Amino acid sequence: MENKNNFAYQFLQFLKDFKNSSSSKSVVWSPTPQASLRNNGLTAAIIGYNSSVRASQGKKSGKWYWEITLEKAYGNMIGIIDNHHISRSCYYDGKIYLGHTQNNSRCVIGNTDIIYDSGDIIGLALNLELGYLQFYKNGVRFLGRIRNLPRNNTKYFPCILSNANSPNYPVATANFGNSPFFYKIPENYRPYSLYR
Repeated sequence: MENKNNFAYQFLQFLKDFKNSSSSKSVVWSPTPQASLRNNGLTAAIIGYNSSVRASQGKKSGKWYWEITLEKAYGNMIGIIDNHHISRSCYYDGKIYLGHTQNNSRCVIGNTDIIYDSGDIIGLALNLELGYLQFYKNGVRFLGRIRNLPRNNTKYFPCILSNANSPNYPVATANFGNSPFFYKIPENYRPYSLYR
């Protein structure tokens, strides 16, 4: 019997999913004047107050997971933006688009108060079957989540928003699943980089 918690099993499953992916393009951060990209488009330095970056591909259905490694965790918000607000990029409006807000080094998700810092890895599990976004910090699930995401033909994109000014702008590296995740992917979720 296969042990699904075994690293070798998870890695082989990752390779199988990656091979079976029909996507010809990797998911990366979309180029924007608001961010300096490096590391083949996976690391973004978001420059300027209310500047943002979003992923190059969005999702309308399914259960998806990705990780964000915070190199510089200054005044950032991590979450999603929907296709109805693309012209505003990731600008936060207090509704559903960003669920992970840093204010004076504290993050608020739902009714929880979580501290994160540079070097932490934030996991995001987007469940478009039930309409919520779940957060993880260094492999541990947060109690709070963003709920009631509209699913009326809405496409969601991972994004990061900066609320800081230079030189204290956030720098973050995304792993959308083109390489093995640092932490175990939640059960029944797929790497965000897969086409379907």
